[in-house]
Amino acid sequence: MEDRFVDTLYEFKGLWDRPSKCGLKIIEGSEKLLVIFTELYNDNPGTSITNASALLATQFLKERNLDPQKVIFVEHTPDNTSKLSFYDEAFYIVTYNWTGDAFENPVWEQVGLDRIEELIKSI
Repeated sequence: MEDRFVDTLYEFKGLWDRPSKCGLKIIEGSEKLLVIFTELYNDNPGTSITNASALLATQFLKERNLDPQKVIFVEHTPDNTSKLSFYDEAFYIVTYNWTGDAFENPVWEQVGLDRIEELIKSI
């Protein structure tokens, strides 16, 4: 990768190949790559990052020809200033089973911002 840090929009094929997009942050270290997908709520015309989690991670990995063992995936939902707790800011480290061709069976572990900052420092 040319840059150690990337912060951009990422377009992906959601469920049923529906055009979708999310925020994408990449922090590259010597051993690991931290990938943070951010939900865009109303700015995403397609599938949410959570509903397309394994599909999104697989597409990203294959586009960049990455080693699945070296990538740490995080899903981020930003604060949407709502009274509903569903829209509070949250971070999830997502782990998958790698079939040799695709990710499957995502498992989400909710973590605080402090854990994300630790990951970034350790990368």
